[in-house]
Amino acid sequence: MALHTRTEQLVSLRPDIGVISECAMPQVVKKKAKDFGYSNAQWICNGKHKGLGGFSFGEFFLDVDSSFDPVHELFLPVKILGPASFNLLAV
Repeated sequence: MALHTRTEQLVSLRPDIGVISECAMPQVVKKKAKDFGYSNAQWICNGKHKGLGGFSFGEFFLDVDSSFDPVHELFLPVKILGPASFNLLAV
């Protein structure tokens, strides 16, 4: 099921960070689900409809780590910055 049809369920969980597999690029999701209020997103894939997305909410911000290698398209290392800062490997 497409992320833009599940954004209400995701937001109802009140996450700080969400890692979503097989989702469309953030611009596509935002266009189809205008009320999806993430604060920042990082996304990887070769196409624009099935990738690995990381979404932050509230005061959190995602920044792709320098260790990212596009050869490994199923792995997205990100630095989480905000009230708590840490590294996250989205898979």
